[in-house]
Amino acid sequence: MYRRRQVENGNARGTRCITSQRYVGGNGTTSIKRLANGEISRYKARLCAKGFNQTEGVDYTETYAPTTRYDTIRVLLAVAARNNLDIVQFDIKTAFLHGELKEEILMEPPPGITTNTNIVCKLNKSLYGLKQAPRCWNNKFTMFLQDNGFKQCEADKCVYVRNQDDDLMPLAMMASSWKKTKSN
Repeated sequence: MYRRRQVENGNARGTRCITSQRYVGGNGTTSIKRLANGEISRYKARLCAKGFNQTEGVDYTETYAPTTRYDTIRVLLAVAARNNLDIVQFDIKTAFLHGELKEEILMEPPPGITTNTNIVCKLNKSLYGLKQAPRCWNNKFTMFLQDNGFKQCEADKCVYVRNQDDDLMPLAMMASSWKKTKSN
């Protein structure tokens, strides 16, 4: 299940590992989601990297990803209240799985996946558990917002503003959760 989903999403592919190459461990979790009556609604699996094995300067160089300052959130809420704006909060599911990796990261397959000897996963995109995953996600989403007409605020790098047809739309990022205000 892990392998099929990760290959479909373009997150990883199998590659041969040379014994001198470094790689991080892999782990997977599975769960069964049930309806209120106990009937199975779906099966859920998540592939995680054991990022605690990563070495700074070798496996990653930057981990910093900004988050909105509380002062900024208070100002945005005050402006929204004063101008009778709608506030919308949304969460981006599987956010960390969309970040593009700059480093070459090799990961051993998680327990339960049988492969030939010396076969590891070469990660193309970030995974939960990697130290650089928040930064990769932040960079990816910043590019998406800029491509869609948002400008990054100089005072707080997690606030983006788009002004279209005299309709001002600020957007504030908190980890992978976003708050957006807009006029009716």
